[in-house]
Amino acid sequence: MQILSRSVKIAVYTGLTLKASEVEALLPGASVRPPVKQFDVLRDIQAGFHVVVIIDGVFHQTPAVSPSEIMDALRRGLLVYGCSSMGALRAAELCDYGMRGHGAIFEWVRDDPAFRDDFPGQIFTREGAEIRALSITYVDFVFNLRQLAEQGRLSAGDQRFLEQTFRNIYYPERTVGALVAALKPTRPELIPIAKTALTELGSQKRRDALATLERVHADLTALQQLNRELTGAADSPKRAPAKSRAPRKEAKHAHG
Repeated sequence: MQILSRSVKIAVYTGLTLKASEVEALLPGASVRPPVKQFDVLRDIQAGFHVVVIIDGVFHQTPAVSPSEIMDALRRGLLVYGCSSMGALRAAELCDYGMRGHGAIFEWVRDDPAFRDDFPGQIFTREGAEIRALSITYVDFVFNLRQLAEQGRLSAGDQRFLEQTFRNIYYPERTVGALVAALKPTRPELIPIAKTALTELGSQKRRDALATLERVHADLTALQQLNRELTGAADSPKRAPAKSRAPRKEAKHAHG
């Protein structure tokens, strides 16, 4: 993978969906931050960052990053990307104004008026730099149920029932234990497939986040290449012809 210019300052807000090492593998030199909160993006503007990638963010007990501060960043010329969680929510609100949303979750938020803010929500604990999830997101569960249905392992009716059951659980309490407890009285036969969806099929949030970082890298590489081409085109008229020397006056004018 081509190395990006170290002069490009990139801030990536995650820690819950991706580890810092995973971000640095795709965007070497990026500044990896914990989930974004209110005023973080304003500080990035003041600090001279060029790119902001919002994956994870806080809300509820801590004020969330606001659309207005992201708009300030866009007006200042920053590239702002969003995916997976808080990033997908804000990107769906601001994609018409220049924020770059990416991934299946972003598309779901953007296209479905019934999407709820709690669908990508989960609670976590932080011990030093380590962030650990304490609940499972509804969006990950739904995408994994879809995968099972496509494989013929889950009927459409059972898929809808499991989605509804998990949706009815308050988002901080969406865990394996809570879903098992909800299924036991009425549909205990669905417990094994529900556990598979919750624990064995990975995370759409993570898949979207990795794909977004790859897009950021591709976009910046293309911009760097374009800049080199434009700089070369701008420089070419200033070069003196190889077979003759320009008069001093004209040379001064060409370089002025």
